[in-house]
This record gives sequence, structure tokens and C-alpha cells, in this order.
Amino acid sequence: MRIGLDEWTIHHLDISAYDKLDLVESFGLEGIQFADARALSRNFDLGEIREVAAEAKRRNLYLEMGIPGLNFLRPSAKALEAGQGDYMNGLRRMLEAAAATGTSVIRTFVGGPGDRLRRDAEWQLQQRGAIQIAQSLAPLARELGVYLAFETHADVTSFELLRLIEEVGDDVAKVILDTGNFPIVLEDPLAATRRLAPHIIATHMKDCITILTEQGISSQCRPLGTGIVPLADILAILYPLHPDLNLSIEDHEGIYRMDIFKAGWERDYLDIHANDLAWLIEQARLSEVRIESGEISGMDTLEGIPWADQADARIRTGAANLKRILGEVTTL
Repeated sequence: MRIGLDEWTIHHLDISAYDKLDLVESFGLEGIQFADARALSRNFDLGEIREVAAEAKRRNLYLEMGIPGLNFLRPSAKALEAGQGDYMNGLRRMLEAAAATGTSVIRTFVGGPGDRLRRDAEWQLQQRGAIQIAQSLAPLARELGVYLAFETHADVTSFELLRLIEEVGDDVAKVILDTGNFPIVLEDPLAATRRLAPHIIATHMKDCITILTEQGISSQCRPLGTGIVPLADILAILYPLHPDLNLSIEDHEGIYRMDIFKAGWERDYLDIHANDLAWLIEQARLSEVRIESGEISGMDTLEGIPWADQADARIRTGAANLKRILGEVTTL
């Protein structure tokens, strides 16, 4: 397993792809997952894209790629631009450009924060749309020799991803495991990892804390190894199955709120298990104790610090903790 960086962690930096490779090396990391090919070439020039990929290979850095999410309600401006106003043509062009790097991992997602709770279109309808788009892209993905790796991305549950994989086909649809997003959909990260483990081909290694509010549960990212995510237990599941899996660190600002004290909230989370919810509430209690003792900062306090002023130290802390945890797991 190699430890690298997800590009969103450094979204505050307006630098070239080559500079991002330099940055990854400066952190002592071993690769990067780019959001999409525009980070390598603004015009999707396949020659420029292959040059960046060749440079990463020369430095012995892994490189993984992405395309925008497959949600017809929120079609990506990047995909629309790439397709000259045609969303599907834009997705195809971006998929071809990402595959030009030689990676087989193409990250995508169903929905982002808030999409599950939209009232202009039911979440089930959005999922159906994403499945249909993935099915349309499947022949091209097979031709290119790549997988559409759906992230556990803020609004989709592990159960929903399993159903998506069954419909699209596991020869095309796989999973990017974001370890810190499960609390946002009220899931226990360890239980969800067990369910998804056979389908995981990439990761966003993320940690978080939860707290209870008058509205429900709030979640906020924290440096790896300082939050509630059982990273050692998760890696103990993944390592035997996928010893060559890349571990891409993701960390960022933002507070995510789940209004579980609102009447009828259960309709939006049909897959929720009582054990998962109990675990999240217990973790919230423990996080609040840590905040009150001064061990860790409160959510609002931390959110008041610009991400650019936190990112470097948080990446280094998370990388050191993840290397230590991985070392402990792999020597058992």
C-alpha cells in the first residue's frame, strides 16, 4: 500500500500539475488522485496529459484520475464545457482524457452534500439517473480498460452503492472508499467498509469527529488519526484483500449537519441501522468530552481558521499518523 494525496486537500493552491507532484514529494508521499484531466491540461490535450503521467511514473508516484459526478440534476460545468454544451459528450471526452494517463481508476460519484435532501427530485430518481449514465458510459469504459469508481461521497450509502454496482456491473463499477464520509449518511465506517470491501479499488483516507446539536448530528473533518474513524480496523480489512491499494489522504474544511431530530427524517435514510446511529451518538459524546477538556478544538473554532492556514500542518500530521497505523497493521 502506498500513501498519497487527494487533490481536493490542496484546493486552495492554484498551481500546475507538476507543482502538485513536487508538493506530494515534499510531504514524503507517493502519489496523487486528480479530480479530472483539466488539472493536467486545460484543453484536454492528450499529449500534455501523457507527459504529466510520464513524469509521475518517472518519479515513481502513483496517479489516479476522476471525472465529474453522474448526477443529471447538477450536470458539471466542466463536463458541459468539454462537450460544448452536451453533458454526455463532455463526460465521454473527460473519461478518455483521464484514461490517457494509463490509470484504471476513474473516480466519480452519485451526489454531493444536500442532494439526498433535495425536494425538487427524489434521491431515488437521482440514483436511477446516475445508474443510467454509468450504463451509457460502460462500453467506453470497457474499451478504455478503466473502472468507474464511485466514491462514498456525502450522500450515498454503502447499501445504495452495492445496488448500483449490481445494476451497472462489477466489471465497470467499483468503489472509492472515503472513510470519513459515512457519518454524513449516518453509517458506521467499519461496518460499511466490510460491506464494500470486495469492490474497493481506491480510497480517500479521511477522519472526522461528530457532535450532537439541537438539530441532530454534525460532522467535521479532522487530521487522520485524531478523529473517530477506526483507521486501523479498516486497514486490517483492506490490506489482506487489496495489498496494492493506494491510500489517498483527503482533508478539508466544512461542517456537515444531519437533522435527525426533525420529524420524518427517517424517510431520507431508509438504510440506517439502529446500531450505526447508536455508534455515531456515542462518538459524538466522546468528541464533546475531548472538546470540553481542551484536547481538540471545537467545530466553530476550527472552522474560523482559513483552510490555507491549516492545510500544510494537517497533511503532515495525517500522513505521519497514517504511516504509523499502516505499519502497525502490516506487521501484525
